[in-house]
Amino acid sequence: CTTRKPVVIENNIFDNMARYYGSQLTSMLRVSCSARVNDIQEMKFKEYNAKMGDYSLIGIIELTSEENNIFGKQELMILERPISFAIMDYMLGGDGSCYNIEREYTDIEMSLLTRLLSQLAPKHNSVWSNYTEMERSLEMVETNLRMVQSIGVDETVVIVEFALNIKDLHGNLHVCFPATTMDALLAIFHLRNV
Repeated sequence: CTTRKPVVIENNIFDNMARYYGSQLTSMLRVSCSARVNDIQEMKFKEYNAKMGDYSLIGIIELTSEENNIFGKQELMILERPISFAIMDYMLGGDGSCYNIEREYTDIEMSLLTRLLSQLAPKHNSVWSNYTEMERSLEMVETNLRMVQSIGVDETVVIVEFALNIKDLHGNLHVCFPATTMDALLAIFHLRNV
């Protein structure tokens, strides 16, 4: 019984994260947006790296909790490239038709997408606040998962895939929890539920 409790808490958290993503995107883009948990997987970081390929948008989020003595833990927020271009098109007043673009991001596009991720990252704080006070801040944005050096290639990660629906467009946003981060979070759940 006790080993299953953290999983239930996690699922509730991820469902809440999906609701926050949907409402935040609706507010920012002024079109109907929704998100739902599509899949939760555990794999080696190198497998995930190979699966994602090049040129996704990666927000590196740092977690800090003085209350629980947590410093330097990270989670990644990964937005697939096609949906990121559609989001930018909506942010600039377009209709989302700029979708399947095969090129790197310009400096202006990176600035817009960094703003988007910096507004989504604090939503994680609200979702986790029932379990622990923890601050999340966007530390860096990358465009290639292979450039993320803070997670070892053989480290186990938990990947939560969110299906995003923005008007008639569909894409995925992933949140990647390294094992060390997940262990720290589960330890907090264990202490709260002992």
